[in-house]
Amino acid sequence: LPYEAGQVEKSAIQLIGYAKTGDTGESEQQLAITEPILLQPGESEIVTITADAMYFSSYDENEGDGAYVFDAGKYVFAVGNGAHDALQNAMRCEGTLDGDANGTAVLFENPERIVLDQSHAGAEIRNQLQDMDLNNLGAETKYLSRSDWEHSFPATVLHLHSTDAMQTGLLNDFYSPEDAVQPLWGMADDHSIAEVKDVDQYDDPAYEDLLNSTKLETLWDMIGKGFQRIAAIPEIGSPEVKSMGGIIGPIARLGRFNAENSRYAVASDSAEGQFNTNTFCTEPVVAASFSHRIAELQGEVLGNDILWTGMIWWYGIGLNNHRTPYNGRNNEYYSEDSVLGGTTARDVAAAAAAYGGIIGVKHYAFNDQESNREGLSVYMTEQAARENELRGFQILIEAGHTGSVMTAYNRAGAVYSSAHKGLIGGILRGEWGYRKIVITDMLHGGENYMLPRESLVAGTDLMMSSNISWKNFSMADIETDPWLQQQMREAEHHVLYTVANSAALNGVDGISRISRVYPWWEIALLIGIAVFGISTFAFVVIGLLQKKRKVEITHG
Repeated sequence: LPYEAGQVEKSAIQLIGYAKTGDTGESEQQLAITEPILLQPGESEIVTITADAMYFSSYDENEGDGAYVFDAGKYVFAVGNGAHDALQNAMRCEGTLDGDANGTAVLFENPERIVLDQSHAGAEIRNQLQDMDLNNLGAETKYLSRSDWEHSFPATVLHLHSTDAMQTGLLNDFYSPEDAVQPLWGMADDHSIAEVKDVDQYDDPAYEDLLNSTKLETLWDMIGKGFQRIAAIPEIGSPEVKSMGGIIGPIARLGRFNAENSRYAVASDSAEGQFNTNTFCTEPVVAASFSHRIAELQGEVLGNDILWTGMIWWYGIGLNNHRTPYNGRNNEYYSEDSVLGGTTARDVAAAAAAYGGIIGVKHYAFNDQESNREGLSVYMTEQAARENELRGFQILIEAGHTGSVMTAYNRAGAVYSSAHKGLIGGILRGEWGYRKIVITDMLHGGENYMLPRESLVAGTDLMMSSNISWKNFSMADIETDPWLQQQMREAEHHVLYTVANSAALNGVDGISRISRVYPWWEIALLIGIAVFGISTFAFVVIGLLQKKRKVEITHG
């Protein structure tokens, strides 16, 4: 890529795509993965590599209100058997390395700067993360520049002190309700989520009836208690959806969460009902294959696991970058390269979503470390954020196969990730056009961090918690705040749209109703708990009576 002093900073070379022999061809050849598909002497195969220009452009914060750009200059596109081979071919093409590129590289002269200020979703691209730049927060910082390596390369650790501009975010003091019309709740009980089953239009008018039919207290419970589930909404027949995180897949017994009348039902006392799904390898292993087909095959297995266990929602794709070898979650993240990570994730998600799975990605965004990550403030330029970690998320999200996004524990600048309006509302939901679930990472409720009220305003939908004791989010708080109710209503819209376009509605129709069914073991457990409670109470009462009797005898 071209670079001159005064141009936007950029890497000298970037990965823009990849392909392998045998990854494209007849299905019989694709499925024969037990044996390597290698070209024999004299054989050839045409391999096509497709790259999206948006994903190797540079972001310039000073181009208008912010935009992606291609500076004028020379661009070299090269292929090779691995990154080192491709790099050397590029250098031979531009004349910085002896030898002939032999047709493996092509030089493109861009005569003038190209500006990309519209996203693939048709939204305006503009700056959204200026509050992550220390220079905008009263903490003057010199960033690394290729135009001045000697004086800009970091030599010491930066000791950072909070500034006045950081305080609003650090103190979580930024909720500002607006005037809003009081929404309707619990208006009817004759509408069903089946009315929008497999309807791909987010703005379909049928959603209005479903939102109006939901009771506010039902929605309060669903939003505040999103741990390992999407709660059922009985008023509209929306079923409970079970979920599981972790890169190893939706580990569960076959048929565990499937209804008895489901085509995927497996009796627990049958031979098949004794089997659990198997575990997957870690995500760096999948990315290291540089194979679209291998990633797709994993997605196909994952999709089958989702159907046969009934664990419809899996949030196991990790797209944070390997910024250091010591990040505690590197085993959950594909790569140090956002294009490789995002492309691998896209291939896995596309194949799994084809089976109706709600496929989730995490941790959005900038989860650079495992220890002490809750509350950690991450600072960088907007260009660094967009061209590195966010690019992997962008590739996945814009492909349209993602059912949920999990936010990170850390802050983006001084504001915690789930409440950062630019990160979620501006980029994720705005530029990338994402309309499905956003959920926090695991929380415990009651603490002054990652709170529902502020998170909902930014575009987050669910709190991953089993506790509903939240600051400023009691039913009394909500009932007097129509602005907050409007945010809750939009959150439900995101959730219903996700559920309606998934396997969670397999077998659900307009006459389906939600009812609580107690298996025999749960009934026995409840009886046991009741008997234990009554016995304990009786024991305490008898003990107190005996003690009183002894006192009376002593004083008698």
